[in-house]
Amino acid sequence: MKRKLLILFIALLAIACNGQQSSKENVKPLTEQEALEAFKKQKHRFEIKGYKIYYNDQLMKLDSVTHFIKRMGEPSYNKRGDIVWNTAPVWGMRYSTMEKFFIYFRPYAEGREELSDLYPFYYAVKRMPEIDGYMLVEGHPIHKDTTPKELSEILKPIYGEHFVNLMGTPTIVFELKEDEIKEIIPHWGADKSYKNIFISFDYLIDEQTKKVIGLKSVDYSYFLL
Repeated sequence: MKRKLLILFIALLAIACNGQQSSKENVKPLTEQEALEAFKKQKHRFEIKGYKIYYNDQLMKLDSVTHFIKRMGEPSYNKRGDIVWNTAPVWGMRYSTMEKFFIYFRPYAEGREELSDLYPFYYAVKRMPEIDGYMLVEGHPIHKDTTPKELSEILKPIYGEHFVNLMGTPTIVFELKEDEIKEIIPHWGADKSYKNIFISFDYLIDEQTKKVIGLKSVDYSYFLL
């Protein structure tokens, strides 16, 4: 009797698992229109328009820390060099002003599980939220599972020669005129050695297989590390 019950239990478990797998396989990806509708309902809405990035319809500038706090609230970590929010999927490199910021599609520590909570910066970024769905690039939705090929098919026709692969990272590069760069970097002028804006799409790579896991972050800066 026990043997029959065990066999019946295993059979039912197998059916349940197959049912779950089938339901996952039958989930259809959203159409672009459905993705756009989902985007409108997101808490964190980032849009790339040319050389500009908007957060919830507000232009993000490489400006003072106060500029960012007005948009995203008080940071959870703020030390010279780095600033992190637990209210938005953003951390940045900052000194007197923000020099670069990163928008995250995936957990900061994904693929880097060795990072310890004992370090205040790691403690903060490991608790930073991720984009809850999509980002728009010139009106086209992208998400954490958008492949490099799919991304290139979106970016190349739009940006042409501005779209390049820098060390394997899909990147949009803009050389700006003075009035354009002052719109993004209000303090520009003291040092005119930089006039480029870089928007990079950083992918998470499996260290062992070297295969792409997915889109991890979008990085915005006027210089490259």
